[in-house]
Amino acid sequence: MKNMQKGFTLIELMIVVAIIGILAAVAIPSYQNYVAKSFAAAALAEIDAFRTPYDSKLSDGETPVFAADATTAGYIGKVTTAHCTLSAVTADGGILCTMLNQPKVLAGKVLQMTRSVSGEWECQTTGAWADEALKALPKGCKNS
Repeated sequence: MKNMQKGFTLIELMIVVAIIGILAAVAIPSYQNYVAKSFAAAALAEIDAFRTPYDSKLSDGETPVFAADATTAGYIGKVTTAHCTLSAVTADGGILCTMLNQPKVLAGKVLQMTRSVSGEWECQTTGAWADEALKALPKGCKNS
């Protein structure tokens, strides 16, 4: 009577492990790009929310500022949000978002919402952005 083979051979298991490794090698960089894109889009959404309070303070004759305390004159929001360290730039009418540490490709990169001459808000980058970081740039934002 012949013995029936039970289970998998070592070579079959090694092939499965190799296939899983190849899939992981392809998936991890794609996932990191996705995380960077979603982080940048969330940062843009955060600064986008401050456009109205910014305009309101300007129309009231106040200088818009981000501060830790809401009693500060011209207060429009906290300095640090989930994705950015914020600052208001009054010289060219804009809001700066310096992105926080994660993901590393975007750490320290700056998005800026500025008002054009016609009064429309525009998103752009400031400083040097590497090609890897530019892939994460939200739609509607342009690299300056």
